Amino acid sequence: MAMPEADGGDVAAQIEADPGLRRTPIIFVTALVTEAEAKAGLRIQGRPFLPKPISISDLINRIEENLPVHTAF
Repeated sequence: MAMPEADGGDVAAQIEADPGLRRTPIIFVTALVTEAEAKAGLRIQGRPFLPKPISISDLINRIEENLPVHTAF
């Protein structure tokens, strides 16, 4: 889905501003990965990104790396 009116940084800022969503992990998926975009992605609270087309194994690895670990008590 193209986002003509907002970019990933805008969406991330909106998510972080919402107390109910603040802790939601974000992984950016982009069709265009230039050096500037890679740097911009790294500046958004260190949010990771994946270039399109994505592989399922890369997506699973990135999700596992970025989901909070919950321990049972």
